[in-house]
Amino acid sequence: MSASSNTTNYNLKELPFELVENPTQQNGGDNDAAHPASWNFHVDSGNKTAHLTLIANNDEACLSDLIPVAHQLCDIINRLAGQNEIENGAEISCKKGCASCCSYMVSLSSAEAFFLQKHILSLPAEKRKPILHSFLLAARKIAANRMPLVNIPAKNESQSLKSISRWYQKMNIKCPFMKENTCSQYHARPLVCREHLVTSSPKACCPSSGMLSSTVELPISTAELLMELSNLLELTRDEAIILPLAMVWCNSNAQRGVQKYPTALLAEQFIKAISAKTPAMA
Repeated sequence: MSASSNTTNYNLKELPFELVENPTQQNGGDNDAAHPASWNFHVDSGNKTAHLTLIANNDEACLSDLIPVAHQLCDIINRLAGQNEIENGAEISCKKGCASCCSYMVSLSSAEAFFLQKHILSLPAEKRKPILHSFLLAARKIAANRMPLVNIPAKNESQSLKSISRWYQKMNIKCPFMKENTCSQYHARPLVCREHLVTSSPKACCPSSGMLSSTVELPISTAELLMELSNLLELTRDEAIILPLAMVWCNSNAQRGVQKYPTALLAEQFIKAISAKTPAMA
């Protein structure tokens, strides 16, 4: 998970949603009075807890507008889990310059796909055009290699995913965001990329190594959370978009990208999804 920066680069107060960590310390305990449309919650990882408040700054928003706070939440969870690993004597192997996992198949929720489309199209031309070209080349390669038909019972879903992953790995597709062995859009990278933290050798992340990597266990998968939330609100089922096909998919489903929802509904469903993943909150 190669990096050019380790921080989420958003001005969250200008977005429909804002995630505040340790709200009592930051707002003198008066957060609910200042922001009536706010929801307090917490996430635990090992012996560490983050106290958070989700604030809705607008009346309506697109589902993709949740992605910046999802990124922030994911980074907070990663920080807590990483601290636990270090305290237990392990070391996080993911560092700048390592791109061993950057040829994995990355799946996106519809919310993430539309967020990335907006992000890419907002880039200056000199950055946008090479990325769009990389997306196009990868999409053409995928189109030329038909995905295998998988008819495996649900109880063996992991076998199905492995079969699809092997199909993708054989195409040797590098992430369209890669530039000189570094993620050029690290602060906007997908949630599954953010969640891939390992304590084993970086070599173990290479698909051709035959080695098993040791991943850090996270208390909540924000990627899964957004996938389930997208499926729920858009009335779809098990919909996942392969990263290199995101631009094509977004163009074919443009109307869904501009669909507006009440921010209170999105925030409540976001918190409800988190609660379902956290036994102490359920």
